This record gives sequence, structure tokens and C-alpha cells, in this order.
Amino acid sequence: MPEKHQAAGNVLDCVNAVYVESPRDTILRNSFDRFLGYVMADQRHGRRGKGNAFFITGQSGAGKTDIVENLLAAHPVMQPAAVGVSMVRPWVQVSLQGPATLGVLGRQIMSVSGYDVKPTMRENTVWELLPGQLEKAKVLLVHIDETQHLMSKGAATDKVASALKGLMNHKPWPVSFILSGMPKINELKVQDEQAERRNFSLALAALHPEADIDLIVEIIKKHCEAADMKCAALIATDMPKRIAHAANYQFGRICEVVISGIHHALLAGDKELLREHFAKAYRDHSNTRGLDDLNPFHADDFLGINAGYFSISAGDHT
Repeated sequence: MPEKHQAAGNVLDCVNAVYVESPRDTILRNSFDRFLGYVMADQRHGRRGKGNAFFITGQSGAGKTDIVENLLAAHPVMQPAAVGVSMVRPWVQVSLQGPATLGVLGRQIMSVSGYDVKPTMRENTVWELLPGQLEKAKVLLVHIDETQHLMSKGAATDKVASALKGLMNHKPWPVSFILSGMPKINELKVQDEQAERRNFSLALAALHPEADIDLIVEIIKKHCEAADMKCAALIATDMPKRIAHAANYQFGRICEVVISGIHHALLAGDKELLREHFAKAYRDHSNTRGLDDLNPFHADDFLGINAGYFSISAGDHT
């Protein structure tokens, strides 16, 4: 790569590592502590805990993956621990990148829990072996990211819920789940009255351009600090609102838009983040070259442009 791109990439490594705490992290931690108290409490007849599901939902770009990973990485109960001569981690994570079957899910969970699973292993065999493997690996919690991919192509939600519930009710080693994804995954918990009573949930709402303006500014500041870049003049304008609009007001996507702007500033050799950096980044991520009136970092009436990055052909512009 050209030297300037290598240098920009090195700085971006630091910028990408930034995690901006917000009030929703506090809400999640408090709710997760209640969740853990429920699942780890001793039960009747000497049984250990009970399985449960924690649903974390939000639109694309809400920051679901990051907020869960940050929670689990920092939570004292979720840290690796020595068991005999081995170190065990009480949670594992799988991410579904496209339409997935229960067989795909089961093999992924088996793999991340340390089992050398063959890709040809049948679905029913996987789910027969899975409870024993999770007990052997001492896995208490499974995070399934992008859970909605289990519900595509007409998949029966009752079959998915039944499989997860089987692990949650397994004796003597019940397993709990964090299920993150689009709001559609809430359909999974409407299976029976018992499941409705037991499930926990948190919906990550879009940010408000007025009520959450301080948080939007904080996102810009934190990422610029990591890049050793100035932004005081930028945040004194309407740019925080423009950035939020371009990101469809989703927390995670706002971070991505800011990082894209910083990337352009780094390549230009600038030490201050400017509006033009975002305008160029937006052109990179949308089909609006030569259509500045559709670029929220160029247009005066940016609120009249559809929120979020989008693609449009020149022939569609009238």
C-alpha cells in the first residue's frame, strides 16, 4: 500500500478501538446483573441455576454487537477462570452472516466451544451432542449475533425456540443466551407464557438529534482524540446533526460515519476534521457523485434528504 495509506491505517487502528460509553451501557449492565442473578441462583433439589434468554434488539447500525461485546469483555462474572489446569471462558459468541439453519448454528456453537466439529455433521447429531459439549467446556452463556438470520426463508420460529429452550432447560447444566438482532427476533419469545415470563430484553433506540446531541458530540470528540485530530470548530456547527442524519440516527453507524470522515482527513494530511472530509466520505459510500444536492454534507436542506447512506442511480434523480 502507498505510504500515506499505511500511515492512515495505523491511526485508524487506534480510532476503531474506541468505544464510547453511553447511558444505554449502564441500563444494559444493570439489567444484565439482574439476568445473571436469575440464571445463577440455586434451585430446588440442588440444581444449578436455570437457563434464560436476553434479547437485545435494534435497527441496522444500532451498535448491538459492540454493546454486547463490551459488556461481556468487562463484566467480572464473564472473565476466564482456571478450572484445574485449564482456563475456561464462561461465554462464547457466534455471528450469523446470512440465512442460517439450526444445523449451521449448532456447528458454530460446537466449534467455538472447542469441539472439532465436521461440516458434514447432521443437524440432529449436533443438537444431541451440544448440551454435553457446553457442559464440558463450562460455557454458561452463548451470544448469538444477527439472530434474525435463523428466521429467514420461512424458518419456523417454534423450531428455533424449541432448540434453544432445550439447552436452557438441560440438566444439570442449563445454558443461557444473549440473542441480538433486528426487532424481528422478538417473535422468538412469544412461544408460551412461561418463556414470556422468563425473558429479559433491551431495545436500542435511535438517537434524537436534539435530546442526544451531547452524546453525538462525545462520539466525535472521542474518535478525534484517538486520531490526535482537532474538531472544536466542527462541533460548533450543525455538523453533529448532519452526521446523525447521514447515519440514520443509529449509534453504531454514527461512529462509522465519523471514522469515515477521519479517514479522509488522514489521507489528506489534515489535522483538523472538516465538513469537506465527510462530504467526500459520503460520496464514497453512496452513488451521489455530481449530485451534491443529495449529499447531506453539501446540501443546505440536509433534512430533506433520506436519512442514512443510500444508493441512487443518476437516472433516478429529478
